[in-house]
Amino acid sequence: MALKYYDRLVRDAQRMSSEELKKQCDKISDEAKRVRLLWDTFIDERAEIMRKLDMLEEPYATVLYLRYVEYRHFQDIASHMNYSYAHITRLHGQALKVFREKFIKHAKKC
Repeated sequence: MALKYYDRLVRDAQRMSSEELKKQCDKISDEAKRVRLLWDTFIDERAEIMRKLDMLEEPYATVLYLRYVEYRHFQDIASHMNYSYAHITRLHGQALKVFREKFIKHAKKC
């Protein structure tokens, strides 16, 4: 699939004038810069969230870390922490509340 797409791009590029090709290259370069900026922002925000998670007490820190850093499902977290699924969902709700109260200004009551 990717090879067919690449072949089509090559064929299209061969039909372009040098000016059209330059415009396409400039668009790709601009998009690459935008993606790098988004990636850098993501990495910075992720590091900030992990720093804040380190400041939470247990078991809240672990529940949120497993859910939002390791992207685990509640059942996996329950198994990992040796708790029931229902208990993990309650802990998750409590952990989010504590996180909001501690780190998010003007946290809304849920």
